[in-house]
Amino acid sequence: MRNLQIHLLAIVCAFLPVLASGAEPPDVEDGKGLVILYRQAKVKGAAIRFNMSGTSGLSGSLTNGSWINEQLVPGEYTYSVSSPSFDGRDSVTITVVEGHTYYVKGEILWGWPAGRAKFTLQSQATGQAELGTIK
Repeated sequence: MRNLQIHLLAIVCAFLPVLASGAEPPDVEDGKGLVILYRQAKVKGAAIRFNMSGTSGLSGSLTNGSWINEQLVPGEYTYSVSSPSFDGRDSVTITVVEGHTYYVKGEILWGWPAGRAKFTLQSQATGQAELGTIK
């Protein structure tokens, strides 16, 4: 019995760094800034897909517990998001500075007939911490 416990403990310890690690953003490329758009995994609104687009040309979906990043030359960029709600449109504008990383959090708020999408620019510390919870 003791050998089984030791073996199980060894297996858990071997996989612990993989299980505990979250999303790791790339380094900022020279001459650019990094924008990270993310959604934490939440029960509320989990089935709702964010349809998003950016003035940079980025378009796609941001699903529950996912993230997208984009390396951009300095300038002003707007990201728009929509969801199936009647009031499900939102946008955020970022002035990208070389060497900086920006974190944009996507959330589902109450709406009708489904939740509405919301984008919020986060601080560096909050964005890093929340992105670290995404696998």
